[in-house]
Amino acid sequence: MSEVQEFKMERVFRAPIELVWQAWTDPVLMDQWFGPKGCETQILDFTLAPGGTSFYQMRFGDAPPMYGKYFYETIEEPNYLSWRHGFADAEGNLIRHPANPDWPEILRCEVWFAAASDTETRMVFLWTPVDANEAERASFEAGRAGALGGWTNSFDQLDDLLDTIKQEGTRQ
Repeated sequence: MSEVQEFKMERVFRAPIELVWQAWTDPVLMDQWFGPKGCETQILDFTLAPGGTSFYQMRFGDAPPMYGKYFYETIEEPNYLSWRHGFADAEGNLIRHPANPDWPEILRCEVWFAAASDTETRMVFLWTPVDANEAERASFEAGRAGALGGWTNSFDQLDDLLDTIKQEGTRQ
C-alpha cells in the first residue's frame, strides 16, 4: 500500500492572530467564509472544546445540501486547532462522500497560527486521511487540485471577511 502525503497549505492573513482565531472559532463568522465560492454555509451546531463537535450544512444553488461534522481534538488558543471530520447526513450521522464513495471517510485537520507581525497572521493547514484504504488514498491524491481550489476559495473569503471586520472597526 502506498502512503498518502498530507495536503498542506500556508497563508498569511492581513489581520492580527486574535481576529484570525476568532474567525475560525466563532460559528457566526465561520458561516461567512467557510466553503468554496458559490456555497452558502450554515453552522447548525457548534461546541468548541476537546471532544466537542461542529455540524454544518453547505448549499450550492438548487442542489441538495451537503452536511459535514467536525470532532474537535485539540484547542490551544490562539495557536492550534485539530479535528477529524467527515461528511454527514441531515441528522449528523457520518456517511460517505455523497458524490465520491472512494473519498476518505475521515480526514484529520490541523491548523497552526502564528503572529507574523502585529497586523499579520501566518497559518499552516494540514489535511490528512485517517485509516484510509488504497482506493481512498488514490481518491485523495486525485482530488488535490479540487482541494486546493476549494480551500483557496475559503481562505480568499476569510481574507475578505477579515478586511471587512477591520474596516468596520468592530468584530461582528
